Amino acid sequence: MKRSGTVYFLGKGKESCVSFSPHARVWACNDWYVSYPRVKPERVYQIHTEEKEWRLPAGRYVRWKKNCEKIKAQIVVRTDVGVKNQRFFDSASARKEMGEDFFGGSFSFMFYDAIKEGVAKIILKGFLLLQHGEYEWQTPAILMNIKIAREHGIDVQWTWENDRKSQLVSAVKMFGKVREVKMNYGDEDECVKKIDVVKSCGLENLKSITELNNETSN
Repeated sequence: MKRSGTVYFLGKGKESCVSFSPHARVWACNDWYVSYPRVKPERVYQIHTEEKEWRLPAGRYVRWKKNCEKIKAQIVVRTDVGVKNQRFFDSASARKEMGEDFFGGSFSFMFYDAIKEGVAKIILKGFLLLQHGEYEWQTPAILMNIKIAREHGIDVQWTWENDRKSQLVSAVKMFGKVREVKMNYGDEDECVKKIDVVKSCGLENLKSITELNNETSN
């Protein structure tokens, strides 16, 4: 596949100096407007299927819906969430093609679309994935997605990549290479699976945290 174009993936983690040109293609996770109120993404990914996940609390849903309709973005969903410009994501087909291990976060659905639509370059902003709560298991998930995207010929840039790999390498040294990662994110059959993060996240050639830090400084 001939690839072209750059897409920015926008999370809701607050980063300084994040700005986009008026013509930039931005695909955003839920609640992007909390940290980036001036950004008007062309797509918003609301991939939860259970109503309690996307409607409650009511105040959050009302604010989210208002922001989505104000920017006239395409809203990528897997169930009807009551907004205009919905595009239904065929989760069953995507999982059959990529495997359940691929879908570990909202960003996974962005990566899938980028792979299928011939995007040449992905730049991630607002994905801090600090090591606590759900983000602890989402770190291996996003690294897996990055690795697969690169295998499809996509140039992926993430400011925090080496930092998060360092933390993962450190965890592997203390607890071993098998870690729990949530799969089928946002689905009713969401589950936790043990994976070899060294192989799945592309850490095979990283001998130490020092090596990673040297790579960053060069």
